Amino acid sequence: MRRVQDFLKQVNRALVRGALAWLFFLARIVPIGMVYALVRFVVVGVLYKTGGRLKRHAKNGIQTAFGSRMSRDRREWLIRQTFEQLAHVIAEGVHYIVRERDFDRRIRMSGEEHLKSVLSRGRGVIAVTAHLGNFPLMMGWLARQGYKVNVLMRPMRDPGMNEFVVAKFRPFGGKMILTVPERECVQKSLRALRRNEILFILIDQNYGAQARVFVDFFRHKAATGASPAAFARRTGAGVVPVFFTREDNGGIHIIAEPEVVMKGGPADQAPYQEDMQRLTSVVEEYIRRYPELWSWMHNRWKSRETREENRE
Repeated sequence: MRRVQDFLKQVNRALVRGALAWLFFLARIVPIGMVYALVRFVVVGVLYKTGGRLKRHAKNGIQTAFGSRMSRDRREWLIRQTFEQLAHVIAEGVHYIVRERDFDRRIRMSGEEHLKSVLSRGRGVIAVTAHLGNFPLMMGWLARQGYKVNVLMRPMRDPGMNEFVVAKFRPFGGKMILTVPERECVQKSLRALRRNEILFILIDQNYGAQARVFVDFFRHKAATGASPAAFARRTGAGVVPVFFTREDNGGIHIIAEPEVVMKGGPADQAPYQEDMQRLTSVVEEYIRRYPELWSWMHNRWKSRETREENRE
């Protein structure tokens, strides 16, 4: 039985990779509107309407974050928008990878001076961000502007998909650093910062490893990786929150916030907890401002605090 399940899993992964490869081919010969319509049919017309694990996670996450403060109709709208946004991200990413000349036409940036100011110190930038909108597009655009961009990425369950994503991102000039093996990840991250480059770290997903702290996220404790604060303390790099947002006219607006100075915290609390709470609060502010852009499909509050962690 296990062999059959493994075989079916491999077949499913191969089909997904094949579908993406076919989508990239299609995007070269048809208008982007047709690509979006096809992706939307699969993501919204099938995944959303059939329910399943992703829809359940989105529903539970929205309920956890807003509870009775959000009406039932608004919650249902937001669940659907989560799937609409996923379709948009996939189609948009394919479009700009295939037709790079269109990249700069709809994108503008505010707060670029914050990145430049920190880079001028020569110790690198830790760019804290979230799964908000088309965040890979944001990183690719910055790489196209001449910034040396590195991205910490959790390995996908399918190694073939890892290679596929890395290959598509590479032409933009960005580098992906896999979070495992951990020692290699740390070494590559430190080298990037010491070369005065940008290291993007997404801090809005559940973190199950030991190097974590629990912080308040929408009034609930959430396990959060502490690498931004740890890397900053170790290298002297500055920490700048950077986010992807959309404008009413269809344009894309990248926003870099002022540097968040890492201060440490009281000796009686978990290392880096205060710093990560401040960064998480910035992320939460953007999600509250643009809830339809965030990926609610992730089980953000999966891990629970233990008594031992509370004592640390």
